[in-house]
Amino acid sequence: SNHDLGAGTCPLKAIPKQELDQAVLTVLKKQMQLVLRKEKQLAQLIERARVEEAASGLFSQKRERQLQKLIDQRSKAITDLYADWKSGLFDQEEYALLKGELVRQREDSEKELEMLRSESEKRARILRNRKKISDLVEKYYDCREVTPEIVAAFIQKLQVEKDGSLKITLKYRDELKELESLCEILKKEVA
Repeated sequence: SNHDLGAGTCPLKAIPKQELDQAVLTVLKKQMQLVLRKEKQLAQLIERARVEEAASGLFSQKRERQLQKLIDQRSKAITDLYADWKSGLFDQEEYALLKGELVRQREDSEKELEMLRSESEKRARILRNRKKISDLVEKYYDCREVTPEIVAAFIQKLQVEKDGSLKITLKYRDELKELESLCEILKKEVA
């Protein structure tokens, strides 16, 4: 028998259910093995990164606090500078130059803080997605047959082409690419 792919999607060539199931299972197993390899690699990289961060004292949260403190200090310095100018310590030109430098420094710190927070949020999202994918792999890794449940969990689209070949579009492919990207970033950081 053949898998029912839905109305209007019946291929010109039918694939026997057993062959279709074997092809799907093979693709899913390879995908799960890839996830497991990336998971292992990421765990090792995260551990190395933690060790290096601990040794150098460069935790993201610490840097965020440092940047926020610098931003606050520069904002206060700008306010104090205005008061000093008003009291006659600086002329208009000196005030403008000093204020311009403080504003530039504050903006640089604000940009760095925003980038750091954005990167931190991206990593947190990737790690949350990693957990979802890992949980699915753990749940289905030992499966021996294709079930509607495993198909729903991993497959976005299953299509039999006119030539009889099978095209499988997997869910979580973007998340897996992000996971690979994070591994590459961490490799560079801990190198």
